[in-house]
Amino acid sequence: MFDLINGGRFQGIEKENSLSHNEVHKKVLEMARTSVDTVKKLNKMVNKLLSSEEEEIHSLGEEVNTLEHKCDELHFAINRILVHSNPDINPFSAIEIHNCIIEIENISDNVEEVADYIIMLTVSKRT
Repeated sequence: MFDLINGGRFQGIEKENSLSHNEVHKKVLEMARTSVDTVKKLNKMVNKLLSSEEEEIHSLGEEVNTLEHKCDELHFAINRILVHSNPDINPFSAIEIHNCIIEIENISDNVEEVADYIIMLTVSKRT
């Protein structure tokens, strides 16, 4: 799977110069960073809710939705590369990469759901 110790390479991928390998690596890292950014936005939303500074909550929620959508697009782009890439990607590595990106996607999906609930809470507090 993903090996942070050895320079962030995927185990089982032998040819580091291959375009598809580098592309998958870059997109997985981008997806992980985007997912982390999504969680950070949610954290800001929770802090705004707790401090009664609710003006920015709706715009933060929109940013969460945008970031989650970006994770969706990266997920599909990575799957496309894995399915259509050269046969030099180890099939077991491809399965592990696929499982990894599903988990990252699940994180972003759950963050989006919580952000939507926070928005509903702020709307219900106003009425």
